Amino acid sequence: MKHNVLVYPNITFRRNLAADSYVVAVRSMIEHLLATRDDLAFTMLLPEALGMFDIDGVEQIEYDLPSYPNTMRAHFDTRAFIDAIDWKHRSFDIVWSHLPEHTLAIRNVFMNVTNERPVFVGYAHWFEVPENTAYLATMFMHNLAGVLSMRECGVNSAWLRDLIIGYADEHLSHDLADAVRGVLTVQYLGTDPIPMGLIPPPVDPKLIVFNHRANEYTGFNTAVAAFDDLWTRRQDFRVMFTVAAHPDRPWAFNADTTSRYDYLMHLGTACVGVGAFKRYSAWSVSVMDGMSVGVPYTLPRGLCYPEMVGAEHALLHDGWRDMLEHVEWMMDNPVARGTESARALQIAESFVWDKRIDPYSEMFDRAIAALPVLKEATDAYERVAELARDGATKADIMRVMGWGVRVPFTQYRTRLRNDGIDILAQPEQLTLA
Repeated sequence: MKHNVLVYPNITFRRNLAADSYVVAVRSMIEHLLATRDDLAFTMLLPEALGMFDIDGVEQIEYDLPSYPNTMRAHFDTRAFIDAIDWKHRSFDIVWSHLPEHTLAIRNVFMNVTNERPVFVGYAHWFEVPENTAYLATMFMHNLAGVLSMRECGVNSAWLRDLIIGYADEHLSHDLADAVRGVLTVQYLGTDPIPMGLIPPPVDPKLIVFNHRANEYTGFNTAVAAFDDLWTRRQDFRVMFTVAAHPDRPWAFNADTTSRYDYLMHLGTACVGVGAFKRYSAWSVSVMDGMSVGVPYTLPRGLCYPEMVGAEHALLHDGWRDMLEHVEWMMDNPVARGTESARALQIAESFVWDKRIDPYSEMFDRAIAALPVLKEATDAYERVAELARDGATKADIMRVMGWGVRVPFTQYRTRLRNDGIDILAQPEQLTLA
């Protein structure tokens, strides 16, 4: 009997769900976990079923969330969640929450209105801190409460972990801040190898790429102003935008990226990529995308970027003037560009998921070791074991035993698994919602 992991979502790009950064990341995480172990099954809550998750070991359940980031973090529908988990028929050994702001509520539902006692772990993709957002009110305290509801919570860089611990020290008691320090662990995001057969067209030596969102934290406005300045001195370059709508400038255009294959093909033609990130950027999947096809990037000297590319990276900049110097250096010096392109490929190779999945897998090992288990084979357990051997489902067992919320089921499930006894899934569990 596999350990069933409930994956709680973090959706910020609903209009193209398959391109949502959480969806892309968690798909790679799950794919590589399933490739290296056979004891996990994942139940995903998603606004709609996606073909990319139609794989063995993954089930999808419809679960709606608003996608405006702050609203999504503030919105928890208890009734919808109870309906989604269908606890009288389903069991969850681990909850893997990617939305800490909801995790305290999720834990309360499980502990108080179900008989499931899963172990809680998570991943925090985003924090509403001053470096990141100008919201008049934020969900940051809910985030910390959710982190404290988990045994472990991954973050994507040591820089981000230190930043959040600093805020925990400021807002929480000494003991609670220490608890946050103990829960947060660094789990670097990986990157996928380029698709088989993808050979980018020749590099355009005067093409710059900005493949980030048009937000303040990405430095979009700073980058636009820098390119305007560069245009006053030379008009031999173009800037390709892949996510943000391009500004109305003679040097700007949008790439037609209807698929990831097309996106990477366009990226691979760029001479140099730009990262103008400002006060907050805990990681950049977009930078890794470009590096995976050999695009060198000029990046800030601070934040997480020395951690990502190495403190000795030749293209770390201290502001937009440095950034433009690096851009011109790459455009005007093919030999130097070739050297930095080879280094970009090496960096991307060091972050492929095959080399980055172990900390995630080890977190699940620790969660499994922490599962509650019935220590003695009581008369009740022997009856449950007999029912399970005869093909009973969880609902069957609860009905025969007369159990409800007050008898925790997880400890029996763990004991059954340890004894090599399976519990049949409900038929409705085998069909996409």
